[in-house]
Amino acid sequence: MVNRLKRYSNYFAAVFFLQAAVILTGWVFDIRDYLIVIPHLSPMNPITATLFILLYFSLRLIKGNNAGWKRVAGKGFALFIIIISVARYSDFRFGTNLQWDTILLHQRVLRVIPDALYSRMSPVISLCFIVGSTCLFGLDYESKKKHMPAQYGALLIALTGFTGLLTFIYSFNAFSGSLKYVIMALPTAIGAVLIGLSLLFVHPDKGLMRKFTSNLAGGVMARRVIPFVIILPVIFGVVRLYLNWSQINTNEAWLTVGVLAVILSLLVFTSYVTRLLNRRDKKVIEADDALRRVNAELEENVRIRTKELRSLLEHVQKSREEERKYIAREIHDDLGQRLTAVKMQASMLIKKLQEGNANTEYLIAELREQHEEIINSIKSVKQIATDLRPEILDHLGILEAVKWQAQQFENSTGVRCEVEHREENLDLRPLLASTVYRIVQESLTNVARHSRASHVMISIESASEQLLLRIKDDGRGIKESELQDGKSFGLIGMRERIHILKGKLSITGEPNKGTTVSAEIPLINL
Repeated sequence: MVNRLKRYSNYFAAVFFLQAAVILTGWVFDIRDYLIVIPHLSPMNPITATLFILLYFSLRLIKGNNAGWKRVAGKGFALFIIIISVARYSDFRFGTNLQWDTILLHQRVLRVIPDALYSRMSPVISLCFIVGSTCLFGLDYESKKKHMPAQYGALLIALTGFTGLLTFIYSFNAFSGSLKYVIMALPTAIGAVLIGLSLLFVHPDKGLMRKFTSNLAGGVMARRVIPFVIILPVIFGVVRLYLNWSQINTNEAWLTVGVLAVILSLLVFTSYVTRLLNRRDKKVIEADDALRRVNAELEENVRIRTKELRSLLEHVQKSREEERKYIAREIHDDLGQRLTAVKMQASMLIKKLQEGNANTEYLIAELREQHEEIINSIKSVKQIATDLRPEILDHLGILEAVKWQAQQFENSTGVRCEVEHREENLDLRPLLASTVYRIVQESLTNVARHSRASHVMISIESASEQLLLRIKDDGRGIKESELQDGKSFGLIGMRERIHILKGKLSITGEPNKGTTVSAEIPLINL
């Protein structure tokens, strides 16, 4: 809508420029057909046509992003228009008799328009030129309250021109006194309307026009109703002119036509407004339906997400308990038994030493056996610690930890596992390194349990402030139903880990071609 009205501004300006140029050409070359389109009507004064042309160029030079000499030239044209128009209005109001509006082809004008009053520029159009040129100086000005004074001036010009148009259509030739100066030539009235509209539509998204170009109900209604209100009296006037020209001008005929026109207009207007309101209500209903659908989808997504998180939390709690059981079992069954054996052997040695019947060879053998048990106990402790968090991850970094994990996986499953990386040393913050390691660990666990793969490729690289992780196998390929399974806690955990780091996780599978796990994680504070 805004861009369309800006185009209309250019179109209206071009129309009043062409009209003025044709009329001025008619005056200069004395071509009557260019001056009087409708017989018995007064043409536009040549100085008026000249000021219309200058106003067009002034508008073109000032409007838009023009700067420098163009804006200066445009304001110079506007100032010249103001000077000529003020001189004409001064002649009318104060009787100064400057007659600057008669300096151009005045004798030729008097031959065409003998009446001295109508041969000169209309005082009303001189005021329109003054207002319009003043508006050009503040065309882009907007007050703190978002008002644009130029738009109010443009509206005044358009209404003045429309009034002059109605005086022609309804033949208000009986004006007397000061009101007779309201009458202006038909082309002049049309030009004033076009000037006002052209200035009004320069900034359709600001000031007064913003209310009419908005998508709110008031703006939509105004855009539909105002043209109807403007066109309706024009149509009535044209019908009246037709009746007069056809010599059907009796009071009875005019009264009948007027009553029918009012009834028809009310019917058309009521139908139009009804259709407009129905269309608006339909859009509101459709928007409400769409909003309800979106809300329902959001609620469903929230419900599913909440269910997944609740299940994940339950799984985490169970996993934590299982992990505690595992640690307790390992400590009791392995480390505890080993320490118990060491204790029993130490007690036996103490007893034999107290009895004094232990030889040296026997003591050395027992001590070696205890030493072996102590070494195995230390290995058991290290294994428990490694299962909880691999020490290599903290000391040698993520690349070596992933390589170690891949080697452990290959040794335990017999599935060939390769690690591909460009960087020799990738130093990540602890949370990010732990996340990458756990995703690799979970992915390899899924390969071992479900994939039936013979080869796994792990790729790690950093690019464009992103860490790219990719684990691809050549197994059976994960199914869509498995991806959507709310009980796939390993996958849910991977998604949550990536979500915490504001990354992206993608898991795709192709039947008999394998599964690919891809993650993109921002390298913030790398």
